[in-house]
Amino acid sequence: MIMNKRITELLAEAGFVFWGNESWGPGLGRVDWSSNYDKEIWDFVKLLTDEHKQTLIDNGFDDAAEYL
Repeated sequence: MIMNKRITELLAEAGFVFWGNESWGPGLGRVDWSSNYDKEIWDFVKLLTDEHKQTLIDNGFDDAAEYL
């Protein structure tokens, strides 16, 4: 399963580790789920929430954005 490009960008920004092109790995650009992502998952959620909040504001749903 290939992830959405923007989700991949946000995961990278949050500090997730990705596989290279190793022959024994799951494939280039896949998240290495063997790492501990206790901090990074919260960073990812914050980035994703902020992006969705801005989308709501940009589309005139300012009142809905406050609930995110």
